[in-house]
Amino acid sequence: MQIKTKVFEYQTNLTLNLLNGELQFGTWQRIMFVELDRARTRKIQVLLSGE
Repeated sequence: MQIKTKVFEYQTNLTLNLLNGELQFGTWQRIMFVELDRARTRKIQVLLSGE
């Protein structure tokens, strides 16, 4: 029997690539948010930089 395991990386930051206003993902890439403790208010900081 084959077992597929998903590895969670616990990070406090994330860098995403945008092209013409759209996120650029590879074929099997996606973003998942998993709440392991409890629901709470969150603050999100966004920094955009470009040419």
